[in-house]
Amino acid sequence: ERVMVQTKCRRHNHVTETEARAFFGAMTAKGGTRGLFITTATFHIDAYRFLNKLDNCVPIDGNTFFDLVLKTGYGIRIGKDGYAFDENIFNR
Repeated sequence: ERVMVQTKCRRHNHVTETEARAFFGAMTAKGGTRGLFITTATFHIDAYRFLNKLDNCVPIDGNTFFDLVLKTGYGIRIGKDGYAFDENIFNR
């Protein structure tokens, strides 16, 4: 398989359907067979519905992404103020 990944690091703005469609188009044009669209925020309901209708694309919102990070423990550490990203991983 050829997995394509799109990431959006946002605090407040959600991923739009237009962005989701653009990702799918680019993925298809580049020969991608599976897509992961990850955002630190949320997906607009239309973007979420679009990606969920596709058999080969998965939308991962900020809460789901953080849950995955906590489950794997990769790239995160627990400090005195709570969770923090591990600079040894993210500041290479």
